[in-house]
Amino acid sequence: MKSIYSSTRMDNNFKKSSYPITKPTLFLFNLRTDETSFKLAASLDWIKAFALECNEVFVFSTHIGKFTLPSNVHVTELGGGTFIGKVKWILNTVKSVYVFSKTKENKIVLHYMSHYTVIFPGIFFKILGARQGLWYAHGHKNRFLAIAERITSVAFTSVEGAFPMKSKKIKVTGQGVNIKNFNMEHHFAQKTKKTGVVSLGRISPVKHLEAILIARIKPELIEFCGESPDPNYRNLLQNLAIENEQKLRIVDPILYSEVPQYLSQWRYYFCGTEVAVDKAVIEAALSGCIILSLNKNVLELTGMHTVYEFIGSEVPISISAQFNLFESLNEITLISIESKLREECSQRNDVKKTTEKIILTLSESYKYNR
Repeated sequence: MKSIYSSTRMDNNFKKSSYPITKPTLFLFNLRTDETSFKLAASLDWIKAFALECNEVFVFSTHIGKFTLPSNVHVTELGGGTFIGKVKWILNTVKSVYVFSKTKENKIVLHYMSHYTVIFPGIFFKILGARQGLWYAHGHKNRFLAIAERITSVAFTSVEGAFPMKSKKIKVTGQGVNIKNFNMEHHFAQKTKKTGVVSLGRISPVKHLEAILIARIKPELIEFCGESPDPNYRNLLQNLAIENEQKLRIVDPILYSEVPQYLSQWRYYFCGTEVAVDKAVIEAALSGCIILSLNKNVLELTGMHTVYEFIGSEVPISISAQFNLFESLNEITLISIESKLREECSQRNDVKKTTEKIILTLSESYKYNR
């Protein structure tokens, strides 16, 4: 793959500097490096994308599990939890600062959904003059995120509004998904008739999954796939489905490697979050699932806004109206909608483009064009 450092293609938001350039060394802090993780396995796609464009990548992860990464990636488990684990965490974070200080070439720091490490050891990176960024796209905010925002050089997020506080440091990058996996599964599933509505991820009140049931739509099947830590909420969903005579199935979470094939079977994907954008809804759009959502950020980042323009319609203001609109269309039109949606979502969320933007912003060899 051709390096962005020898390419003449320029993003409209970035300006290339006039002096010689080298690939940076990246210090990356994340929560988990583990391909078996239901929630965080996708971070390995980011690491692999960074490895292609960086001299070396030093990953400092709170927890590690099973993974296969390029030879220029070095993974250290920070630890935590027990007393010994906390001592290990302190020693390894100090180690990260030491390794950073001894690295002479172009070096950058990124905290991936890890705002606590922006505070420590991030404050020491700041003292050392590091260019460091925080990538964060989540509805949750607290005082630690506010402190992290002050320390970090750049606050990266997927779409306007996905970073849950105001900041002049925000740079929008897209979500960052390995689209090749979804392209392959979509190709295999093209001859399969799609039906039903699915939602993927933790089954909890913050996802507002009850909204799809309250909308009283009646596809062949509604399926929620994910961890279900709240039995009361699970019972609420099941009772709503019975009351509205809807067929609901709640199933256990699946591995990240199984997501492309799983999502490619479904006609619709429901996202009930009000502000935040779940990674799974991006993956669903890449799989060709028509997105049912009232979240403006979701509609923008997945490309659904463009889909509504494509079919000459305003965005319906209710889930039932959205569902009924697409149900009224013939199969040929629905297939063209899937293609349009996948194209738009790919352009916005390719992990290669997302990681390039981050590197270009943080690297000393490039200047952000303000």
